[in-house]
Amino acid sequence: MATRLKPVPPAPEPAAFPAAPRGLSRRQRALWRSIAASKPPTWWDAATLPLLAALVAHAETLEHLQAQFDQLGDLSTPAALARLEQLSRLRDREAKALASLSTKLRLTPQSRYEPRAAFRDGRLRAADDGNPFASFKTRRSA
Repeated sequence: MATRLKPVPPAPEPAAFPAAPRGLSRRQRALWRSIAASKPPTWWDAATLPLLAALVAHAETLEHLQAQFDQLGDLSTPAALARLEQLSRLRDREAKALASLSTKLRLTPQSRYEPRAAFRDGRLRAADDGNPFASFKTRRSA
């Protein structure tokens, strides 16, 4: 008696990268696609998409501020120095927001470490650097 072969179920559809939401500028959509493609499609869920939208908005704003900063020219007048100060504060604020969102989205190496692993890895790197205190046991490592 011949054995009957069972049909093979179709392969699951591969997860798609999240589409950029409406209302983003052309540059923000390009940043969205680039960042979304840097992680597997399953990385993104409903909780992370608003953070990604905020991230690309801050990134575009930071690019605009940097362009204005680069065009500053002569800084010998009080007005030019005041503009430099204003742009520096704005740029710093946007950079901090960008860094915070990148960490929350786990896009940066720092955000992928667990505290214990970071502590352990730091000790191992210190030992590799010839640190005489690298083998010193702390309460955490005991």
